[in-house]
Amino acid sequence: MRRLLEEEVDASLQWRQQETHIKMTKKEKLIYLAGIIDGEGCIGRVCTTSKKRMKEDRKISYSSRCEVSNTSKSLIDWLYENFGGYKYPVKREGNRKLQYRWKLRKKEIKKIVPKIIPYLIVKKEGALRINQI
Repeated sequence: MRRLLEEEVDASLQWRQQETHIKMTKKEKLIYLAGIIDGEGCIGRVCTTSKKRMKEDRKISYSSRCEVSNTSKSLIDWLYENFGGYKYPVKREGNRKLQYRWKLRKKEIKKIVPKIIPYLIVKKEGALRINQI
C-alpha cells in the first residue's frame, strides 16, 4: 500500500514538472503575466513620505510597483525565471500557508509593463499610471 502511494506521489511530481515547462512564445508569456498580475498582483504608483517630525519638512516621493504574491512557489519561480526581478518568502500570522512574493525592479518595470498593457483588464489603469512616470 505504501509503495503504491509513493508511486502516485512520484507520478504527480513528474506531471507538475512537465506542466511548469510548457513551451510558450514571448507573446504568450506576456499574456500569461498580464493575467497573473490581473488576478494575483499589484501594479501602480506608490506614494511615500519621509518620517520627519515636522509636516513641512516631510518629502513626498512616488515610485512604481509591480508584484505578485501567491502560495505557489512554482508560479513565483516561473515569473522570476522569465522576467527577472527578485523573489522571497513571506511568513504569515497564524496557521496559514507560506506565501511567496515576486517583485520587479524599476528598470524591469520600464521594460516589461508597456508590453503587457494591451493584455491587462483589471489593472490596466495602474499600469498606465506607471507608464507615465
